[in-house]
Amino acid sequence: MRRLFWKSVKNNFVILIDLKVKKMDSTLEIRKRIHDFIDIADERILRIINSIIDAEEQEDNYPAVPDWHYDVVNERREKYISGESKSYTWKEVQEKAKSALK
Repeated sequence: MRRLFWKSVKNNFVILIDLKVKKMDSTLEIRKRIHDFIDIADERILRIINSIIDAEEQEDNYPAVPDWHYDVVNERREKYISGESKSYTWKEVQEKAKSALK
């Protein structure tokens, strides 16, 4: 377990949250844990989370797509254009999926 300090400045107020973060296996588990927590959270916690969301949305790069993602998409596009990668019609994808389930 490690400690994470999150800081946000909003309207001249500084919000500093000390979180004890345990390693989770997947983003899906993190999302589920947060959803479960929010369902039972009191108003104070909901306001804090809402402030975090507001601060995130005010960032210049929100929502940001990382540069590496564009690189991967461009690389795949080039392979498709050059014929290096195989593509399938939607019908072919459906047939492959159905045959895989049999």
